[in-house]
Amino acid sequence: MEITVRKILLSFASILGIASIITFISTDLFTSPLTTTSILLLVGVGLFVGTKYSTDKPAELATSILGGFAIIVGSLYSVATLASGPIMITLSLVILSVIFGFAAYITQTDKQLVTTKQVKILFLLISIITISLIVVDTTTGDLQNEVIFYENIQIENDEYGQEYIIGEVTVSTQTPLPQRIGYDNAVRYEACVTGINTSTIANSSAEEEEMNAMLSNIQFRYNSPNQILYNSYTSKLEFPSYAVDVIQMADVTISSVPVETSETCPESTDEPTITILT
Repeated sequence: MEITVRKILLSFASILGIASIITFISTDLFTSPLTTTSILLLVGVGLFVGTKYSTDKPAELATSILGGFAIIVGSLYSVATLASGPIMITLSLVILSVIFGFAAYITQTDKQLVTTKQVKILFLLISIITISLIVVDTTTGDLQNEVIFYENIQIENDEYGQEYIIGEVTVSTQTPLPQRIGYDNAVRYEACVTGINTSTIANSSAEEEEMNAMLSNIQFRYNSPNQILYNSYTSKLEFPSYAVDVIQMADVTISSVPVETSETCPESTDEPTITILT
Protein backbone atom coordinates (compact mmCIF):
# COMPACT_ATOMS: atom_id res chain seq x y z
CA MET A 1 0.00 0.00 0.00
CA GLU A 2 1.37 3.34 -1.05
CA ILE A 3 1.74 5.89 1.74
CA THR A 4 0.93 9.40 0.62
CA VAL A 5 0.71 12.73 2.37
CA ARG A 6 -3.06 12.64 1.96
CA LYS A 7 -3.35 9.28 3.72
CA ILE A 8 -1.16 10.52 6.56
CA LEU A 9 -3.38 13.58 6.97
CA LEU A 10 -6.46 11.36 6.99
CA SER A 11 -4.86 9.24 9.69
CA PHE A 12 -4.18 12.31 11.82
CA ALA A 13 -7.77 13.47 11.27
CA SER A 14 -9.09 10.10 12.44
CA ILE A 15 -6.86 10.07 15.52
CA LEU A 16 -7.91 13.61 16.46
CA GLY A 17 -11.55 12.69 15.86
CA ILE A 18 -11.26 9.72 18.22
CA ALA A 19 -9.54 11.92 20.80
CA SER A 20 -12.35 14.49 20.47
CA ILE A 21 -14.97 11.83 21.18
CA ILE A 22 -13.11 10.63 24.28
CA THR A 23 -12.67 14.22 25.47
CA PHE A 24 -16.36 14.94 24.89
CA ILE A 25 -17.27 12.01 27.13
CA SER A 26 -14.99 13.16 29.93
CA THR A 27 -16.06 16.83 29.93
CA ASP A 28 -19.58 16.07 31.23
CA LEU A 29 -20.97 18.95 29.20
CA PHE A 30 -24.55 17.76 29.73
CA THR A 31 -26.18 16.55 32.93
CA SER A 32 -27.91 13.50 31.42
CA PRO A 33 -26.03 10.56 29.88
CA LEU A 34 -28.86 10.19 27.36
CA THR A 35 -28.04 13.59 25.87
CA THR A 36 -24.36 12.74 25.50
CA THR A 37 -25.19 9.36 23.95
CA SER A 38 -27.69 10.89 21.54
CA ILE A 39 -25.13 13.43 20.31
CA LEU A 40 -22.54 10.71 19.68
CA LEU A 41 -25.10 8.56 17.86
CA LEU A 42 -26.01 11.56 15.71
CA VAL A 43 -22.33 12.13 14.89
CA GLY A 44 -21.82 8.45 14.07
CA VAL A 45 -24.88 8.13 11.83
CA GLY A 46 -24.04 11.46 10.21
CA LEU A 47 -20.57 10.24 9.30
CA PHE A 48 -22.00 7.05 7.83
CA VAL A 49 -24.45 9.12 5.80
CA GLY A 50 -21.50 11.11 4.50
CA THR A 51 -19.84 7.96 3.19
CA LYS A 52 -22.83 7.41 0.86
CA TYR A 53 -21.71 10.45 -1.11
CA SER A 54 -17.99 9.72 -1.11
CA THR A 55 -16.10 8.08 -3.94
CA ASP A 56 -12.76 8.37 -2.16
CA LYS A 57 -11.99 5.01 -0.55
CA PRO A 58 -9.40 6.22 2.03
CA ALA A 59 -11.69 9.05 3.17
CA GLU A 60 -14.65 6.68 3.27
CA LEU A 61 -12.68 4.21 5.38
CA ALA A 62 -11.52 6.88 7.83
CA THR A 63 -15.04 8.30 8.13
CA SER A 64 -16.52 4.85 8.72
CA ILE A 65 -14.01 4.08 11.47
CA LEU A 66 -14.71 7.39 13.20
CA GLY A 67 -18.47 6.98 12.85
CA GLY A 68 -18.38 3.45 14.22
CA PHE A 69 -16.22 4.54 17.14
CA ALA A 70 -18.68 7.34 18.00
CA ILE A 71 -21.62 4.91 18.00
CA ILE A 72 -19.79 2.31 20.11
CA VAL A 73 -18.52 4.82 22.67
CA GLY A 74 -21.89 6.55 22.91
CA SER A 75 -23.78 3.30 23.41
CA LEU A 76 -21.35 1.87 25.97
CA TYR A 77 -21.23 5.18 27.83
CA SER A 78 -24.99 5.16 28.26
CA VAL A 79 -25.09 1.49 29.29
CA ALA A 80 -22.18 1.81 31.72
CA THR A 81 -23.72 4.91 33.31
CA LEU A 82 -27.37 3.89 33.49
CA ALA A 83 -26.89 0.17 34.11
CA SER A 84 -24.45 -1.69 36.30
CA GLY A 85 -22.66 -4.99 36.03
CA PRO A 86 -20.51 -6.68 33.40
CA ILE A 87 -23.48 -8.66 32.07
CA MET A 88 -25.18 -5.54 30.70
CA ILE A 89 -21.96 -4.31 29.12
CA THR A 90 -21.30 -7.73 27.56
CA LEU A 91 -24.86 -7.86 26.23
CA SER A 92 -24.44 -4.38 24.77
CA LEU A 93 -21.25 -5.43 23.01
CA VAL A 94 -23.02 -8.45 21.52
CA ILE A 95 -25.91 -6.30 20.30
CA LEU A 96 -23.51 -3.74 18.81
CA SER A 97 -21.57 -6.46 17.02
CA VAL A 98 -24.81 -7.76 15.48
CA ILE A 99 -25.83 -4.25 14.43
CA PHE A 100 -22.48 -3.53 12.78
CA GLY A 101 -22.47 -6.95 11.12
CA PHE A 102 -25.95 -6.32 9.72
CA ALA A 103 -24.89 -2.84 8.63
CA ALA A 104 -21.93 -4.33 6.79
CA TYR A 105 -24.25 -6.78 5.04
CA ILE A 106 -26.81 -4.23 3.88
CA THR A 107 -24.15 -1.81 2.64
CA GLN A 108 -22.30 -4.43 0.58
CA THR A 109 -25.26 -6.26 -0.88
CA ASP A 110 -26.74 -5.35 -4.27
CA LYS A 111 -30.29 -5.79 -3.00
CA GLN A 112 -30.42 -2.24 -1.61
CA LEU A 113 -32.11 -3.31 1.63
CA VAL A 114 -31.60 0.20 2.99
CA THR A 115 -31.72 3.13 0.60
CA THR A 116 -30.01 6.49 0.95
CA LYS A 117 -33.39 8.09 1.57
CA GLN A 118 -34.06 5.77 4.51
CA VAL A 119 -30.66 6.56 6.00
CA LYS A 120 -31.44 10.28 5.69
CA ILE A 121 -34.76 9.76 7.49
CA LEU A 122 -32.95 7.91 10.28
CA PHE A 123 -30.46 10.76 10.57
CA LEU A 124 -33.30 13.30 10.65
CA LEU A 125 -35.11 11.40 13.44
CA ILE A 126 -31.96 11.16 15.54
CA SER A 127 -31.37 14.89 14.93
CA ILE A 128 -34.84 15.77 16.22
CA ILE A 129 -34.40 13.53 19.27
CA THR A 130 -30.95 14.96 20.00
CA ILE A 131 -32.09 18.58 19.73
CA SER A 132 -35.05 17.83 22.00
CA LEU A 133 -32.79 16.20 24.60
CA ILE A 134 -30.35 19.12 24.50
CA VAL A 135 -33.16 21.63 25.05
CA VAL A 136 -34.65 19.64 27.94
CA ASP A 137 -31.21 18.97 29.45
CA THR A 138 -30.06 22.59 29.39
CA THR A 139 -33.34 24.11 30.59
CA THR A 140 -34.35 21.68 33.34
CA GLY A 141 -31.13 20.02 34.46
CA ASP A 142 -30.21 22.23 37.42
CA LEU A 143 -29.89 20.51 40.78
CA GLN A 144 -31.75 21.83 43.83
CA ASN A 145 -30.57 21.23 47.40
CA GLU A 146 -32.92 21.28 50.40
CA VAL A 147 -31.04 20.95 53.67
CA ILE A 148 -32.29 20.19 57.19
CA PHE A 149 -29.99 20.62 60.19
CA TYR A 150 -30.72 18.73 63.38
CA GLU A 151 -30.82 20.40 66.81
CA ASN A 152 -28.12 18.02 68.03
CA ILE A 153 -25.67 15.64 66.41
CA GLN A 154 -27.04 12.13 66.07
CA ILE A 155 -24.65 9.22 66.43
CA GLU A 156 -25.13 6.27 64.11
CA ASN A 157 -23.13 3.06 63.93
CA ASP A 158 -22.14 1.28 60.76
CA GLU A 159 -19.66 -1.45 59.85
CA TYR A 160 -16.81 1.06 59.75
CA GLY A 161 -17.51 2.72 63.10
CA GLN A 162 -19.53 5.70 64.24
CA GLU A 163 -21.00 8.45 62.10
CA TYR A 164 -21.86 11.87 63.50
CA ILE A 165 -24.91 13.09 61.57
CA ILE A 166 -25.67 16.79 61.78
CA GLY A 167 -28.48 16.90 59.22
CA GLU A 168 -29.61 15.71 55.83
CA VAL A 169 -29.85 17.16 52.35
CA THR A 170 -32.24 16.25 49.57
CA VAL A 171 -30.96 16.73 46.04
CA SER A 172 -33.68 16.96 43.42
CA THR A 173 -34.02 17.84 39.77
CA GLN A 174 -36.91 18.92 37.58
CA THR A 175 -35.67 17.23 34.44
CA PRO A 176 -37.47 14.09 33.22
CA LEU A 177 -34.12 12.72 32.05
CA PRO A 178 -31.88 10.51 34.21
CA GLN A 179 -29.15 12.72 35.60
CA ARG A 180 -25.74 11.81 36.92
CA ILE A 181 -24.63 13.28 40.25
CA GLY A 182 -21.17 12.96 41.68
CA TYR A 183 -18.72 14.47 44.12
CA ASP A 184 -18.49 17.68 42.11
CA ASN A 185 -22.20 18.35 42.69
CA ALA A 186 -21.93 18.18 46.49
CA VAL A 187 -22.50 21.54 48.18
CA ARG A 188 -19.95 22.41 50.84
CA TYR A 189 -20.96 23.67 54.27
CA GLU A 190 -18.91 25.58 56.82
CA ALA A 191 -19.23 25.52 60.60
CA CYS A 192 -17.42 26.51 63.74
CA VAL A 193 -17.36 25.29 67.34
CA THR A 194 -17.26 27.72 70.25
CA GLY A 195 -17.32 27.31 74.04
CA ILE A 196 -14.46 24.77 74.11
CA ASN A 197 -11.53 25.66 76.36
CA THR A 198 -8.71 24.16 74.29
CA SER A 199 -6.05 25.36 76.76
CA THR A 200 -7.06 22.57 79.15
CA ILE A 201 -6.58 19.79 76.59
CA ALA A 202 -3.68 21.05 74.49
CA ASN A 203 -0.15 19.99 75.35
CA SER A 204 1.39 23.22 74.08
CA SER A 205 0.46 26.69 72.89
CA ALA A 206 1.11 25.63 69.31
CA GLU A 207 -1.29 22.72 69.65
CA GLU A 208 -3.85 25.02 71.23
CA GLU A 209 -3.62 27.41 68.28
CA GLU A 210 -3.99 24.48 65.90
CA MET A 211 -7.12 23.26 67.72
CA ASN A 212 -8.66 26.74 67.74
CA ALA A 213 -7.98 27.15 64.03
CA MET A 214 -9.50 23.75 63.36
CA LEU A 215 -12.67 24.48 65.33
CA SER A 216 -13.13 27.90 63.71
CA ASN A 217 -13.05 26.59 60.16
CA ILE A 218 -14.84 23.27 59.77
CA GLN A 219 -15.89 22.19 56.29
CA PHE A 220 -18.08 19.27 55.32
CA ARG A 221 -20.41 18.17 52.55
CA TYR A 222 -22.99 15.49 51.95
CA ASN A 223 -22.05 12.04 50.76
CA SER A 224 -22.66 12.06 47.01
CA PRO A 225 -21.47 8.86 45.37
CA ASN A 226 -21.45 8.75 41.59
CA GLN A 227 -24.94 7.58 40.77
CA ILE A 228 -27.92 8.31 38.55
CA LEU A 229 -30.58 10.66 39.85
CA TYR A 230 -34.05 10.04 38.48
CA ASN A 231 -36.02 12.34 40.78
CA SER A 232 -34.46 13.03 44.17
CA TYR A 233 -31.69 11.76 46.41
CA THR A 234 -31.43 12.17 50.18
CA SER A 235 -28.05 12.02 51.86
CA LYS A 236 -26.79 12.39 55.41
CA LEU A 237 -24.69 15.35 56.45
CA GLU A 238 -21.81 13.91 58.43
CA PHE A 239 -19.93 16.18 60.83
CA PRO A 240 -16.14 15.73 60.55
CA SER A 241 -14.75 13.28 63.07
CA TYR A 242 -11.61 15.37 63.72
CA ALA A 243 -13.81 18.13 65.19
CA VAL A 244 -15.73 15.58 67.23
CA ASP A 245 -12.46 14.25 68.66
CA VAL A 246 -11.45 17.71 69.93
CA ILE A 247 -14.88 18.27 71.48
CA GLN A 248 -14.80 14.91 73.24
CA MET A 249 -11.26 15.54 74.49
CA ALA A 250 -12.78 18.41 76.50
CA ASP A 251 -15.08 15.89 78.25
CA VAL A 252 -18.11 17.14 76.33
CA THR A 253 -20.77 14.68 75.15
CA ILE A 254 -21.07 15.32 71.43
CA SER A 255 -24.77 14.48 71.26
CA SER A 256 -25.53 17.18 73.86
CA VAL A 257 -23.90 20.02 71.91
CA PRO A 258 -26.59 22.25 70.37
CA VAL A 259 -26.47 22.99 66.64
CA GLU A 260 -27.35 26.50 65.51
CA THR A 261 -27.30 28.34 62.18
CA SER A 262 -26.04 31.84 61.60
CA GLU A 263 -24.50 34.03 58.92
CA THR A 264 -21.36 34.52 60.99
CA CYS A 265 -19.53 32.56 63.64
CA PRO A 266 -19.93 33.97 67.18
CA GLU A 267 -16.79 35.12 68.92
CA SER A 268 -17.59 33.06 72.00
CA THR A 269 -20.39 31.17 73.74
CA ASP A 270 -20.91 30.19 77.36
CA GLU A 271 -21.51 26.54 76.46
CA PRO A 272 -20.08 24.34 73.66
CA THR A 273 -22.02 25.20 70.51
CA ILE A 274 -21.81 24.19 66.86
CA THR A 275 -22.71 27.02 64.50
CA ILE A 276 -23.33 26.30 60.83
CA LEU A 277 -22.79 29.23 58.51
CA THR A 278 -25.72 29.80 56.17
